[in-house]
Amino acid sequence: MEFCTELIDTVATLFKQVIVEIVAQQPDSQAADLEHGLRQLLNQVGAQALGQGLSALDAAYPEPQMACPCGAMAKYQFRRPAKTFTVFGWVTYRRAYYLCTQCRQGQCPLDQRLGLAPGQVSAGLASLLALAGVETAFEEGCEPIERFLLIEVSDNTLRKETQTFGQLQAQSERAWQAKSQDPAYLQERQQNQPAHPKRLFGSIDGAHVPIEAEWRELKTGGWYEVEQVGSVSSAAGGQLDE
Repeated sequence: MEFCTELIDTVATLFKQVIVEIVAQQPDSQAADLEHGLRQLLNQVGAQALGQGLSALDAAYPEPQMACPCGAMAKYQFRRPAKTFTVFGWVTYRRAYYLCTQCRQGQCPLDQRLGLAPGQVSAGLASLLALAGVETAFEEGCEPIERFLLIEVSDNTLRKETQTFGQLQAQSERAWQAKSQDPAYLQERQQNQPAHPKRLFGSIDGAHVPIEAEWRELKTGGWYEVEQVGSVSSAAGGQLDE
């Protein structure tokens, strides 16, 4: 996602004034203080902007009814507020809410279209939590998340998102294992391979082995390619590259 230079300059000018005011109120401020204060402001602005943006993406004039998975028609009720836990903290937004008079199930087209899960962790935050969860213990991973993102996350939330991505990764690997035993898939994959690889990797290693009553170092080398096989996505839409 790229932004035009004019927009960046406009926002930067507004934030410049904030820095000037911080120094005016706290003359002893150091660069670290300015950085932290600006990050806090960016976090608060991001939360409000995201909430308002999500609300603005909802249809200005909702349809009076929409199809329900049960086969009946769900009728428009009102714009219902919702909260989702994002990289900016909890964000509140409003969107059209429909209720089916037959199965009594509610649905929100905006949530379905954008992959939003009210009351849950957003896709963007979920992928970051999962990355933190695979690097360290869940209890220890909460502190760097708070320092990096300026939001508080419980170890249970970190555990849940990491395990979710782990389950999806396991499913992805089982699918690849099944494909590896499919002759038709392997033949098609081989036919679609480029004539020359874009990049070839090489590695060399050694191991000591007993040869004629003495130990000698056996050298091994190999050449290989790296294949991009896609990414693992959570139910909310967050992705971890494989």
